[in-house]
Amino acid sequence: MTRKQEVLVNYREITITLERLDMEIEKLSKSGFIGGPRPVRSPQLTGMPRGTNDPEAAIIQRNDIEEEILANIREKQAQQYEMMREARGIVDSIEDPRLQNIVSFYYLYSWTDEAIAEKEGLSQTHVNRLRTEYFNSLY
Repeated sequence: MTRKQEVLVNYREITITLERLDMEIEKLSKSGFIGGPRPVRSPQLTGMPRGTNDPEAAIIQRNDIEEEILANIREKQAQQYEMMREARGIVDSIEDPRLQNIVSFYYLYSWTDEAIAEKEGLSQTHVNRLRTEYFNSLY
């Protein structure tokens, strides 16, 4: 994989991760607390936070999880910021405006091919083909 390909792919992955983490924070803030008693019939370990019957402990647990997610967000934002100029430069170097939009929406804004196709008035297959041809031309 070339450096340009790597930058575009990593930038997209970081953007998607940040969106997912934002949704987790939103879900966490709406839930009120995490925890609660575990059902008696759940002997397997799931990797999920353990519940608690103590409301104060549940609040502490929620705050710990929230802080962990926020730290992850800050780390990913720093990575995204470091790559932003390089990724934007790669996209800005594309001469065809339609292809530039497709690559920009996909890699910089994490749009799906379907959403890009709707915006550009193209079929999803055509958007995918144009994006893939551009990506492969970076070799």
